[in-house]
Amino acid sequence: MSDEDWTIDEEDFERLLGYLAADRDVAAERFVHVWRNLVRTFASRGCHEAEDVADETMFRVARKTRTLRDFKGDFALYIYRVGSFVYREWLRRYLEWLRLHEDVSPPEPPPPPDPPDEELLDCLDQCLDKLSADDREIAVEYYRYSGRERIENRQRLAEKFGLTLNALRIRALKLRAQLKECVERCMGRAGGA
Repeated sequence: MSDEDWTIDEEDFERLLGYLAADRDVAAERFVHVWRNLVRTFASRGCHEAEDVADETMFRVARKTRTLRDFKGDFALYIYRVGSFVYREWLRRYLEWLRLHEDVSPPEPPPPPDPPDEELLDCLDQCLDKLSADDREIAVEYYRYSGRERIENRQRLAEKFGLTLNALRIRALKLRAQLKECVERCMGRAGGA
């Protein structure tokens, strides 16, 4: 499959919302509701990549809207059905991975990290101060919490900044890389001083 087959654009996303509800705000709420249900369902089945599998489900459905005509019925049920197929694909890949790695003993857990030193924290604070207030909030809040709280927090952030979850993820990753580079430069200056 070409890279183009694995991407969606704004038109795909808008068509997907249109199938969920005529009113865009209602459709966006349904989208979030369906996505969260997918994540909960996949996680309850032991899928440790539940968010990614839910994202892939939504991407596939959005791409399918390019050729879907005259759909009748509850579109959320269609999404859940696609999700069941995407989950099964993930499960097959995961079980194959386990089979291939069954004789490999798990690695020793890494030792607990050393507590960050004051110099590192000072550099991180300086680098965070260079970001806009919005970027600083995304950089800090995106990685906060775990499990269900993390999912809900990321959804809240996406809604607050008018971003899709995928766009939020990309922005957070870019900010993380930017902060890492800034901290490394700062530590180099501080270490050489």
